[in-house]
Amino acid sequence: MSLVAELRPIDWRCFDGYQLDVTRGCSTGCGYCSLAEGFESKPLDISKLLAGPAPDKQVYMSPKSDAFAPEALPLTMRLLKEWLPKGVRVSFITKQFIPDEVIGLLARHKSQIGIEYSLARVDRELSDYIEPNAPSPQRRLQVLKNLSDAGFNTLVRLNPIFPGIDDSDESLTEILDAYKDAGVRQVRVGYVVIRNSDHPELRKQRDAVMAHPVFSRAWEHMTETIKIERGRGNTLPFKERKEKYVQIQNMCEQRGMHSAVCADLDLEISGEDGVGVCCENKVKGSPKLVRLTFS
Repeated sequence: MSLVAELRPIDWRCFDGYQLDVTRGCSTGCGYCSLAEGFESKPLDISKLLAGPAPDKQVYMSPKSDAFAPEALPLTMRLLKEWLPKGVRVSFITKQFIPDEVIGLLARHKSQIGIEYSLARVDRELSDYIEPNAPSPQRRLQVLKNLSDAGFNTLVRLNPIFPGIDDSDESLTEILDAYKDAGVRQVRVGYVVIRNSDHPELRKQRDAVMAHPVFSRAWEHMTETIKIERGRGNTLPFKERKEKYVQIQNMCEQRGMHSAVCADLDLEISGEDGVGVCCENKVKGSPKLVRLTFS
């Protein structure tokens, strides 16, 4: 019996619409992810979605997987070819390679598309360890350039930031210069949160981080336990996070880019802390509210 893909009410408060995964599990294998239902990805049956009416609200793909992973891409394309001509709006968060053919399809329906692209470091060795089945940083930068050239107001996720690794002056300069060269104009920022739990899967994440000679040093900085939108875990203390967010904001502005902290990933931060915050639900009326858009 095949597993069926279903439109479900979105979990995130900053998004009005549906969420949809076209695979069960995610093959990207990110060592910090607690959302994926395993790293062995299984395609879901999308026949009912193709045969039924077009969604009446925006669709977010994919909360627990990656819509552009190799095993998901054919399913994603079938849905896009069916839904986009009918006016359906679709949003993605991805770190996978997006072929030129797909970018061309998205560009023909640009006003209906939102893309957030994830790339937190340009060091190939570190990237391969923590995101083993994602494309190389250089290949992802090419995707960002291709999206920019296609006319998208490209938004990149500078998260998860590992303290003492990704937030050094040298690392930040390197990644932000690379964003600028790729045509990025908007940056969404957030520190890594690692669940300090005895749950087998979550313990496996922590052990994987601590087994690496570089990433293990990040754990030494992660001395504060915080609540996030889904669960709680260890991260860099608030005072240090805030200082780094301000630094990143200033560095982005020097390069003609806008930055904002994802308030769902950092519930303690607000616009009153001197940094841009992207979630209107949490900082409405704040002078530091930043609306990150794709238009």
